[in-house]
Amino acid sequence: AAGGKDELKQAAKRVRESKRKPRAPKPEPAEMDFEEADEDEIASRDADVLSALEQLGEDAPALRRRVVALTRENDTLRAQLAALRKQLEAL
Repeated sequence: AAGGKDELKQAAKRVRESKRKPRAPKPEPAEMDFEEADEDEIASRDADVLSALEQLGEDAPALRRRVVALTRENDTLRAQLAALRKQLEAL
C-alpha cells in the first residue's frame, strides 16, 4: 500500500508540473550609468547632507562627518564602477 501511495503522489506531482506555466526568466538588473562627480557637485551634495541632518535636529557632529565621508566614498566608488564598466565595454 505504501508503494502505491508514493506512486500516486509522484503521478500527481508530474500532472501538476505539466500543467504549470513555465517561469519567465528573471530580468537582468538594469545597469546604471554613473558619471564621475566634479568637486562642485561633491561640495553641493556634502552641503545638502549637512543641511538635511541639521533639519533632523541631529546634534552629533561626528555623525555628520561620518555621513559626509560615506557620501564621498560612495561617489568615489560609483566613479570607479563607471570607469570599470567602460573598460569592460572596450574589451
